[in-house]
Amino acid sequence: MEKRKENVERKIDKRKEKEEKKRFKKDMKKKEEQEEEAVPVFEVPLCLAVQRCPAHDGIQLPAIVRECIDQIEVSTVRASTG
Repeated sequence: MEKRKENVERKIDKRKEKEEKKRFKKDMKKKEEQEEEAVPVFEVPLCLAVQRCPAHDGIQLPAIVRECIDQIEVSTVRASTG
């Protein structure tokens, strides 16, 4: 009788574990889909692009523009120091 009870409990535990894995996978897939739905920063008004993707230093530029400026500054410094 005890062994039968233990077997039933194991089956229940396995089912719960499977359900948790399914739920986890479903949640991860949903999260990935949300991340893939990136909001555009090109072809939108500048103020909207800044709101959607602000620069790291608080300057009112979209982050991509600020990163481009940073790269130009770095390459200029490297070129001048030779």
